[in-house]
Amino acid sequence: MSNPSTYACTSITLLLAAGALAAEAPQSMFLERGQTQASAKQVRSYGVPTTDEFGKVLYWDITVDLAVNANGKPMGSATVSSIRQPNVRTNRLVPGAYTDTWGGACTVNTTTLPSGRQEASVTCTSTSYVWNFTVDNGDVAGHPFELQLKAAGIDQIPDYRDYNWGIDGATSNNYGACFSTNYVVAARQVGPQIVVTRYGYDNIGDCGATLTQTP
Repeated sequence: MSNPSTYACTSITLLLAAGALAAEAPQSMFLERGQTQASAKQVRSYGVPTTDEFGKVLYWDITVDLAVNANGKPMGSATVSSIRQPNVRTNRLVPGAYTDTWGGACTVNTTTLPSGRQEASVTCTSTSYVWNFTVDNGDVAGHPFELQLKAAGIDQIPDYRDYNWGIDGATSNNYGACFSTNYVVAARQVGPQIVVTRYGYDNIGDCGATLTQTP
């Protein structure tokens, strides 16, 4: 027969352990790890990680709508909404001014499509040469360039969802001895840099470039 005092001690030990775990994994949010964009009175942060009371990591797209009073002063309150991101997340590019590997000046513009995908349009110019490309994140299925990506076998690359995929647009032939019109390209944000890889017409990377954000 079990000793009641032993049972009581075991129960107390389990309760204390559960309390310690809860204390080690409080609810938290990490805004600095998301991709944040701001326009007019709205701030959007994509892929912001949070932890729940059990320490489980979740990812959210957050929208903050600010208000301005009659005197032009930002109000002390805001409307905040959020939606869960799918379990499979993809990298988003940060808009702004960049410099490419060959000293070209680049501009990165982004928008969010009705489907929730981010689309990034990039233009780089170096002397009289121009490089344009457009990439979108997310699955190949339903991608704006789905036919070209499937024809190149991009959906057969492990972890392809971690990259943004698209096509070179109107581009000076063989820009940087790498990029040309209608080639398949992949792009990924790594800190202040965007790493771009040319795949051409198949799923084997051939060459690439690095765009570095300018101050």
